[in-house]
Amino acid sequence: MKNTKKIARIIALALAVFMFAAVLLYIAPVAFAEENGQEVTTEKKEEEEKKAEEAKKKKEAEEAKKKAEEAAKKAAEEAEKKRLEEEAKKKKEVEAAKKKEEEEYRRYLNEMQYLGDQYVKQIATMIEQFKNTPGYVGAVKKLQDFLSSINPRAGVDPNAAKAVIDGFKKDENELKKNPILMGDENGNFNANNTLTRAEFAVVLARLNKISLDGISWFDAAMKFAKESGYMKGDDEGNMMPEKPISIAEVVSVFVRYKEFTTLEGNTLSLPANHWAIPAMQRAYVDGWLTGINDPQNCDRAITRGELASMLTKVRQIKIDRAQINEEIVLYKRFPDVDINNPYYYDIIVNAN
Repeated sequence: MKNTKKIARIIALALAVFMFAAVLLYIAPVAFAEENGQEVTTEKKEEEEKKAEEAKKKKEAEEAKKKAEEAAKKAAEEAEKKRLEEEAKKKKEVEAAKKKEEEEYRRYLNEMQYLGDQYVKQIATMIEQFKNTPGYVGAVKKLQDFLSSINPRAGVDPNAAKAVIDGFKKDENELKKNPILMGDENGNFNANNTLTRAEFAVVLARLNKISLDGISWFDAAMKFAKESGYMKGDDEGNMMPEKPISIAEVVSVFVRYKEFTTLEGNTLSLPANHWAIPAMQRAYVDGWLTGINDPQNCDRAITRGELASMLTKVRQIKIDRAQINEEIVLYKRFPDVDINNPYYYDIIVNAN
């Protein structure tokens, strides 16, 4: 009995131990599980919070980046806008300056054109006022030449026009006449009259600009003609001043005056023993006898008109008939010599 109780106590103790163990086995996993679950939840939460923080920071960074990009874009746009505005402003200023310059240039051209037109009017007035006035012939011609040179498309250069006007002045040399031939006391030329050796000696003196003042009108001339060797007298040395001078004598004197050599030949068929053949041949070749009536009859007295014709050739004067006609008021003329006279222009150029 005693053993039974002991066994029962042992069994009861074992059962209690078993029950305790069972309880432990049941409670421990649950407690562990609960504790472990709590730790897992905390870590997860912390992880989630960390992720959320990271996401927040990332979002904030992205937003900051976006804001920075937007700010940079806006700044760039503002800078570009400002650049374009500055560029447009400068372009506008350049265009305005160019327009102003063009306007000023047009104004300048208009002023120059107006000034040039005024000068042209002044020049035209001057031409009309001084045309055919002794001493101003050359000056007027310069004005006329200037007007002729104006290009209608280019207009008038006012500076050139003013220079022409400023240079306009009287030429005293135009008033200095050196007439070789003169008329009589009545102002007539007497183209068909002959002239004496003394009268021809005066012509020679005028050609050589010898003064004939102080003595009789032909003494100085005859003395010059003899001493220079241009004219020769007879065998006794007489100069025969009152004797009419012949074509042959005039030709011989001019050949000496020009210091020309005589030529061989007898184109004019003069008498074989004629003393003036070499000089007449030279005159013929040089064209001096053009305008001389029947030069073969060279011993006849030369007329004043024929002498004027020969003087033109000897002096190598080129007659500009158009100019003479235009400026005729400047020339000395003779009432007995009109434009129909064959020696009209020869007389004018040798009498002025």
